[in-house]
Amino acid sequence: MEWFMNNLSTIIISIIVFAFIAFLVYRLIKARVTNKSMCSGCSGCDSVKTCSAAHNKHIDHIKQ
Repeated sequence: MEWFMNNLSTIIISIIVFAFIAFLVYRLIKARVTNKSMCSGCSGCDSVKTCSAAHNKHIDHIKQ
């Protein structure tokens, strides 16, 4: 019991971090199953220069 009380703060923080990671994994899996992207679109995105969706969109626009 003494070990548990000495490490209680570490145990609580570990549980919180694990719950947060589990929530993120759940959201990613749910988005994958429903074919939704975690991305909100290209406008205002910091990764627009490296994003393949933005690149393909640009190429499609040029072809038309």
